Amino acid sequence: MRGTMIVEAFAAEAPILGRIDHAFEQLSAQMTIPAGSLAPGWPHRETQPLDLRAELVARQGMDESIDPPWEGVVRRTRAGGREAKAWRLVALGLALHGLNHIEGRYRAQKMTERRDISADLVEGFLSGLPRLTLGRPHVEGRLLEAGRRQVKRGRSSRYREIPAEFGWRPSPDPGLHGWGFALEQIAAEVAAAGRPLDPIGLELITRTVLYGQPLPQAAQAVGLGMDAAYKRRERAEERIAAAYHITERRRASGRLKTRSRPAPGDATAGPA
Repeated sequence: MRGTMIVEAFAAEAPILGRIDHAFEQLSAQMTIPAGSLAPGWPHRETQPLDLRAELVARQGMDESIDPPWEGVVRRTRAGGREAKAWRLVALGLALHGLNHIEGRYRAQKMTERRDISADLVEGFLSGLPRLTLGRPHVEGRLLEAGRRQVKRGRSSRYREIPAEFGWRPSPDPGLHGWGFALEQIAAEVAAAGRPLDPIGLELITRTVLYGQPLPQAAQAVGLGMDAAYKRRERAEERIAAAYHITERRRASGRLKTRSRPAPGDATAGPA
């Protein structure tokens, strides 16, 4: 490895898997891997991470085990410091084809769902690096499986039904116009339609949309980080929108628009 590596920070909007390859290419241009430094004969010659990925594919296609170089990569992710961070990106880049294959199997319809699946895959894969038992076969496959398990856990957590007895109660101080009571009614109606709402998501809507509290403060009040709070609020808004047939939402503010389309079978409703 040479010099100080600089890789562009990820933007927040797109799924992270769609941005890894660009970061991997940037890192590859600044990094060299000496011949035989990962395992005997791996790589064959001094190379860059992009070329190592191609070498792994080629030699695996000739029925050669790729466990030795993968063990070398995993060990370098555990070394600590800036180089360990770079090697974690190398590991993601080397496994990107497998990660994309897993993501594609879920066939996410919404960008928010794609972001969640992508983030869960990366989280699970990276969390497997320090825990993986070396000396056993299928190193890459076991790391990919760690990512897949995290996706499964994440989806189960996001889409599990909220028990009826876990009712939502608005924050104290319902406000001059009784917004707290109104949201409680909305929560009951949406739950009756088969879409029980996340109490924390509703709490965040109450604080940010109705009372104008900045999201960072609202997130801190409910014990969440910014990203998690944004997702919880967004999912609650989407369920409300679906229940009331709301067609659009202003992305900048997160406030629900009132324009709606008629419910199926409602022949008397006007145009949306």
